Amino acid sequence: MEKILYIHGYNSTPNSNTFNLLRNNLDKSKYELQAIDYDAEDPEGAIRRIRKYASDNKIDLVIGSSLGGFITLHLYGMSRIAINPCWDPAVELPKIGYTGPTEPYARLLKELKESSDEEEAGLCSGCFAEDDELLGTKYRDIFSRYYLRVYAIPGGHRVSEEAAALLATEIIPDHDAETNDFVYKLINADNLPWLDEL
Repeated sequence: MEKILYIHGYNSTPNSNTFNLLRNNLDKSKYELQAIDYDAEDPEGAIRRIRKYASDNKIDLVIGSSLGGFITLHLYGMSRIAINPCWDPAVELPKIGYTGPTEPYARLLKELKESSDEEEAGLCSGCFAEDDELLGTKYRDIFSRYYLRVYAIPGGHRVSEEAAALLATEIIPDHDAETNDFVYKLINADNLPWLDEL
């Protein structure tokens, strides 16, 4: 059984509507969904805490939504899916009432851009709502510069029932299959055409 860890968005909780929609739509014979809380004012500490939890609990896949999606992007080396990721929290969070420090988010965004490589590009997928009223589509194109797989999902910023069903039945299995194929090719690196370009 594959263990999935869900990371919620800003001002949400581990037992959020998105968590419950995903849990209700996932095949329980194949997937176990867990969730964890974090402190939005300490994103670097949150990343360390989530990484430790994932290691201790043998998590196979991390799924993060909105701010949780941004944090999920920093779980390097892990298979992950970011849903409507808030690409630039230092800019976006104050717009919705956040009054905490923004410098850590600016540092993390800089690190994210600098640490991008082929391996990370193959381990992470992004899902972007067609009618995201909070972030629009501005981060979809930026995301696609760094990662290989970008999916369109129905609905708005908050994950809808239809989007959760699509994630559970198509996107998560597709991500697993493509990530496993990518890792296999990475292990057999002579087969990777991009190595010739380095």
